[in-house]
Amino acid sequence: MTFRAKKKPEPLAEAALYDYALNALGRRMRTVAELTRLMRQRVEPGETGQATINSVIARLKEYGFLNDSDYAATTPACGRRTRASANAESGRTWP
Repeated sequence: MTFRAKKKPEPLAEAALYDYALNALGRRMRTVAELTRLMRQRVEPGETGQATINSVIARLKEYGFLNDSDYAATTPACGRRTRASANAESGRTWP
């Protein structure tokens, strides 16, 4: 049995990369760093690809689709609690 190497997808142009980013944000909220990591796999390596990513990120921020402070504000509200916050709510103290 032979295994084939996974074929790398074709680099996306800016319009297609914007659509890709919107689809990724439609699945769930993401930070700028997460979205950049995802898009880096879909563009040409080097400065050209990074410029395309920066352009898409700027457009998403301009339209309000990407905002790290909104992400940070909603993430704890989704049920993620630290041990300290759970203890503070219950009044327990730990040695």
